[in-house]
Amino acid sequence: MEFALKLRKAAEAAAKRVIWKTTTRARDESPDRWQRTDLLARRVFPENFDAAFLTSSLPKEEYWDASHFRAPMYNKLNAALLRRRRTCKHAGASVKT
Repeated sequence: MEFALKLRKAAEAAAKRVIWKTTTRARDESPDRWQRTDLLARRVFPENFDAAFLTSSLPKEEYWDASHFRAPMYNKLNAALLRRRRTCKHAGASVKT
């Protein structure tokens, strides 16, 4: 936990706004492994972009291999992150998703 708090403090010193992007889910991973991977960061960072949730139920056709998506999926994730940056406010404010 201490390392995660130091990471948050360093990130906030470097940028006006920090959004933690979760790990995307690999094709054949268990349904909850991606949740455990980012559990600490989800508690430490006030804003999270939940790429894991967005990729949790993709069909195999969306993957290039077991760990990487085809190009259109990356475009969709980038567009979703940009929408998130426009609509969410920093910690303490209301969040629109």
